[in-house]
Amino acid sequence: MTTRCKPIETLAYVAGVIDSEGSISISRTAARGRAVTPKYVARLGVGSCDHKLLAWLLAEFGGSICSHKPSKEGYRPTWNWELTTAPAAEVLRSLLPYMRTKRAQAELLIYFQDTRGDNRGFGRWYLKVTPEEAAWREGQHEKMQALNGRQQRLSEGTSRTDEAIV
Repeated sequence: MTTRCKPIETLAYVAGVIDSEGSISISRTAARGRAVTPKYVARLGVGSCDHKLLAWLLAEFGGSICSHKPSKEGYRPTWNWELTTAPAAEVLRSLLPYMRTKRAQAELLIYFQDTRGDNRGFGRWYLKVTPEEAAWREGQHEKMQALNGRQQRLSEGTSRTDEAIV
């Protein structure tokens, strides 16, 4: 779903939702079956107890929603909205001017999605990835983990601000 015609207010609002409740990642799935290298996927998601918010994101930007049972009695169920690969990069590209706390993660996801090699013409795209491409993808995955971990440490009260962003 295109983001070109969305009002600025909508884009700014969604950027705030992602900055506060969202997750931006490059996931890694271990090689299985005929695959010889792990699979890396760019992911954008929002988790919430408010199904209406996620249904609105789904209607506005596409993607999918899945539900999660409460982890403890008395807790409310939660839902996750998710976009992957090129649609995730497209949405983040339009939100970038309005993002604050997860801007570096958004930039890295866009870079990963735009730059990664694509071998889709030869069966499953992750079956035939060169060793150099596999190492590059792993490096991007590790950078994203570091960015997400850095955010967590800062929110826990540490004062490390000298780490490299990318």
